[in-house]
Amino acid sequence: MTTHTTHETNAHEELSPSNPHTLTIGLLVNLKRGEVEQIAERSGIIVRSFMPVQDDENARTPRAVSSVQLDVNDLAHCDIIFGWHPHLAQAVAMPGSQICWIQLFSAGADYVPLDCMRHNNIIVTTAGGANAPNIAQQVLAYMLMFERRLHLHVREAQLGLWTQWGGWGELTGKTVCVLGTGEIGTETARLCHAMPMTTIGVNRSGHSSENFDSCLDLTHMREAIAQADYVVNALPLTADTADCVNAQVFQAMKSSAYYINVGRGKTTVSRDLVSAIQSGNIAGAALDVFDTEPLPHSDILWTLPNVICTPHTAGYSDMYTQRVLNSFLDNLNSFACDGQPKKHILNLNAGY
Repeated sequence: MTTHTTHETNAHEELSPSNPHTLTIGLLVNLKRGEVEQIAERSGIIVRSFMPVQDDENARTPRAVSSVQLDVNDLAHCDIIFGWHPHLAQAVAMPGSQICWIQLFSAGADYVPLDCMRHNNIIVTTAGGANAPNIAQQVLAYMLMFERRLHLHVREAQLGLWTQWGGWGELTGKTVCVLGTGEIGTETARLCHAMPMTTIGVNRSGHSSENFDSCLDLTHMREAIAQADYVVNALPLTADTADCVNAQVFQAMKSSAYYINVGRGKTTVSRDLVSAIQSGNIAGAALDVFDTEPLPHSDILWTLPNVICTPHTAGYSDMYTQRVLNSFLDNLNSFACDGQPKKHILNLNAGY
């Protein structure tokens, strides 16, 4: 492999495999050197990194970088983009732009200008499924904390208090309703089955889905959640799902039920959630996503004893990047053979 650096607005590093194709991948993700080399060697495509390549193999978990200033012309001269930057919408619309495929580093795509991608015939693929195992495990952790009263014991332990709250339960025989039966939802249902729990899924059409005992469509959501001890929101944010979890939904829940949101914050009407908790309409909530992030220090959700707040971290894992790379490399093979990636293609009409 040969490596050389060009000096422009930012230092760009280009890695060329021994027998490169004529295509170029533009990296908009801050990856480690070994990961960049893995893409170049396994794909046989020239890789141009617009972000600093990390030489320290013990560096922090990589994240997509959108704050770096880039030359739009540089982006437009890449065929494939791995990652995202706000300038991409402008780059794909430029006359003569070579961009034909964008691989996102995230599973969600609510920040992507869908109309622009459609108009310019851009294929967009997501990191769908790469974070499903860790998110599902965190959902299970929330449930176990509530059942075993661990959220209360941790707070008391910090004050040096020995308090036996009572009311300890188990997940055995409980029912979970999962809103969204994509890869996060199906993995959550798989883990819940092991408790064992009954699993009900809610999706757009009500179609059956792996690991769910039954599924209903969105119009029957309240019927589904009325049966549940735990309601897990794993929905993407679309025009159909914005504010779909509202006062009517919380009123349909059991007073002993808990609400867990690992989907998107704006799918839930926050004031209705707070009202449902304070009135005792539901037992509590575990929230990893919020309609405003970071959640303001003054927000009442921080103070409610039956609420667990985590700072949008359920999607992070030390295994995430390799899963995204594996999916991307599989799609690169398909692209090289058929001119089309096969996995996790974003529906530019539906938004997921």
